[in-house]
Amino acid sequence: MKAPSKGLQGKNKVYFDSLDQEVEIVPISDNKKREMEIYQLEEGDIVNITIYGQPEVFPFVQDTGPNSPYSKRVNKKGFIYFPFVGNVKAKDLTLDDLREEITLKLSKDFIDPKVDINIVKFNENRNIYIVGEVVKPSSIPLGLENFSLSQAIAKVGGFDAITASANDVFVVRIGNNNEDSKVYHADLSSPVELIVANQFLLEPKDIVFVGATNLTNFNRVISQLIPGVNLGNRRYLD
Repeated sequence: MKAPSKGLQGKNKVYFDSLDQEVEIVPISDNKKREMEIYQLEEGDIVNITIYGQPEVFPFVQDTGPNSPYSKRVNKKGFIYFPFVGNVKAKDLTLDDLREEITLKLSKDFIDPKVDINIVKFNENRNIYIVGEVVKPSSIPLGLENFSLSQAIAKVGGFDAITASANDVFVVRIGNNNEDSKVYHADLSSPVELIVANQFLLEPKDIVFVGATNLTNFNRVISQLIPGVNLGNRRYLD
């Protein structure tokens, strides 16, 4: 079975058993540009909270990473716990919202507390996955900065020099409902599509697959990541 790298005329499709739907394979140029939204905290995010001007109570620590005593994970109920503040609802709040909430609560015990908050680790639902014929297949946590298809491939060491087919690159994007699901195709042997790939922004849970000479590996790898994906007999080349 040859990969659908040529003749994309709207009739190449993949079938998602779990969605009971055929999803069209479209060129990456069809991806609509999206506006960057202000991030709202989710379950599993870890935030580091720094309090300035109160060294007796909140002494300076060198470690500001996930294991810092001032780093807190948003729990399943959407809360974090912080000394002198107690439990604070963090889920669905922006960093500015959470900073204001903690500042307000600390103001009951401290004069003019200065609070700074940063995300030090994102929840796993924001991961993207780069698989197939690349040097180092792996998952990558997606932060708040734009991250393109080109950057993702470079991050894992690029294409496998022996087995990769640069004209068979796919991005699987499962939407919140059936109509939003997409499979994008890129021919990165083309200089024009290399430029487009640098402008194609990845989203949380995207799966980037770099093919070889056929779609056998695509079926196997993608079905492991998303149960119910089947290219089987539902792909059309007319």
